[in-house]
Amino acid sequence: MGIRVRSKDLKYAYLEHSTNNHAPRFIGKPDKTTFYRYEVEEVVPMLEKVLEYLKSSKKTYKQLSDRKSYKKYLHTLEDMIRQDLPRKKQRREEVFDWLRDNFSCS
Repeated sequence: MGIRVRSKDLKYAYLEHSTNNHAPRFIGKPDKTTFYRYEVEEVVPMLEKVLEYLKSSKKTYKQLSDRKSYKKYLHTLEDMIRQDLPRKKQRREEVFDWLRDNFSCS
């Protein structure tokens, strides 16, 4: 079973409507659909997939099993999306790659 992000665990409030009503949720690459960083329907699946990727790493597996560390990782990823994600990263697969490649949680 994959990681499930609950809305009550999120650090930020997100828009409930979805601009990508016609597109399925992000399930992985390839996905050239536009990513909307302020919409819950876009952010939650992205966070779940990045956390699943991080959990598959031997270095972060144990930390993601701990609830406190999970929330720290989750909030770090949210901060990255809100504050650091370059505007030119617009497709879901680009966002996933950028989060994966730039994630650091001390």
